[in-house]
Amino acid sequence: MSNKTTVGIDVSTYASDVCIDTREQLIHQESSASGIIQLLKELKELTRRQIPARVDVCT
Repeated sequence: MSNKTTVGIDVSTYASDVCIDTREQLIHQESSASGIIQLLKELKELTRRQIPARVDVCT
């Protein structure tokens, strides 16, 4: 079993879908400023707990 987390991101004009394998979760956010900020917050929370990466949220 691997300790790695895989995040897949599908970006389109109207929405973004993010699949996080360790959560077995699909996040769907609209491609608006508020939707992107919410998505970045979700990813930032993931980095704190599971993966050594940095995600900045700019508002």
